[in-house]
Amino acid sequence: MLAVLVAASLLLSTTAAILQESLHDREAVVFGSGDFDIWGFFNAFSRDDQPNRGIRMRRHSHGLPEVVEHKCNASVPGFAESLRELKARFKPEWRMQLQDAVKLTKAMPILMIANKEETCLLDNFLAHADLVPRGLDVLVAGLDQAAVDACQNATSASHYEKVKLQCFDYSQWLSTFADNHSDWTPDDMLSKNFGSCMYKATVWTKVVLLEAAAAVSSGVLFMDADIVLHGDLPSWVEANRKNDTLLMFGDEGKGTPNSGTVWAGPNSTAVLQEWYDAIKHDEVLFPPASTQAGMNFLLKTSPTLKQHIEVLPRSAVGQCSKKGKFATHYNCVKVKDRMMKKKGHWSPRSQDCE
Repeated sequence: MLAVLVAASLLLSTTAAILQESLHDREAVVFGSGDFDIWGFFNAFSRDDQPNRGIRMRRHSHGLPEVVEHKCNASVPGFAESLRELKARFKPEWRMQLQDAVKLTKAMPILMIANKEETCLLDNFLAHADLVPRGLDVLVAGLDQAAVDACQNATSASHYEKVKLQCFDYSQWLSTFADNHSDWTPDDMLSKNFGSCMYKATVWTKVVLLEAAAAVSSGVLFMDADIVLHGDLPSWVEANRKNDTLLMFGDEGKGTPNSGTVWAGPNSTAVLQEWYDAIKHDEVLFPPASTQAGMNFLLKTSPTLKQHIEVLPRSAVGQCSKKGKFATHYNCVKVKDRMMKKKGHWSPRSQDCE
């Protein structure tokens, strides 16, 4: 009996030590994986603007927003109808502009979206991408004027030696979406609020942009701004994906797709359209992680699709701030820039983001 008590005591002590170390190292505890990420609540938010120096990017912190979670659901007037019109609001000339740029790239380009809450994350992403020797093509869709200005200022200041950066002004896309809903609450309109109407509109733009870019490329890789590159991920994806793969995702956990990293090619346009069309289902529209809910819905309703979907191993693209060989995704953490600094992964070129 005494031996059992001693063993139990040692087990409890070891568990407590591991948990304490995890809390110290992660600054966040992940309560499971799959469709719902508890730390997805903690999205980026802006501080007061700082004086501009160097390339003019807004300095901000990436921590707890004032509203931790906001559920945009059927009670929000006109939301469902407006989100389902998001693709129609993407102007033909914008689509052509993006496709022309993709056609001129010599290797697989990286596609990104950015808004005012992510300008420093974008700067940090580009600074790490600039360390890849061959020079990566990075196409940035600015979804508001602050993001467009930050991208264009970075280009004009030549802050990146190897990255071939192109900026696209799509600031009217979501502003038009917002202007049509003056009856929405401020919380509905904030993209920083996980699950808000504007948050969902923002993340669904990636599916629209991916479809446009993939249609004219041999392959394009979408990446969120809270990812840090450590190597040539596009080349690794090109060399390691299966020939019949239609989409390749990051690993949310247990092989569940994470839409922070998505590869698509010219044969992917039909499934990308199906992914977007999944918005019409309430079980896709209303969960906070709406795009991932959409892909999970397709995988559930189209069993044959699974054989054409690949998930990147976490050894290649790490999740929840755990380093991968080619990239680390800083999801699952409360304060992204603080954790990046702690891990030695924070080196933006703008003084306003240091």
